[in-house]
Amino acid sequence: MASVQLPAVQDFVVKRKEVQNCVLDSLSESQKAMAGMANRRRRDVAFEVGSRVWLSTKYLPLKSISRKLAALWAGPFEVVGCVGSVAYRL
Repeated sequence: MASVQLPAVQDFVVKRKEVQNCVLDSLSESQKAMAGMANRRRRDVAFEVGSRVWLSTKYLPLKSISRKLAALWAGPFEVVGCVGSVAYRL
């Protein structure tokens, strides 16, 4: 950025930089707090081939009379392979 000869403009630029740094600090603190709240109940789970697991039916299209009366979990299913870090082939 080119140097400015007017003191009022220099003061304005300095104050804006301070405000920007303050906002960035506040955003990073807020992100850390939100990540902590989101990860509070999460757990690191890894399954091995041959393990038996239950599958949540929350996002499965079920052929049931009513979603309310359907089972919450399906299974147990055997893990056949690992597709990704958190995805498994059943």
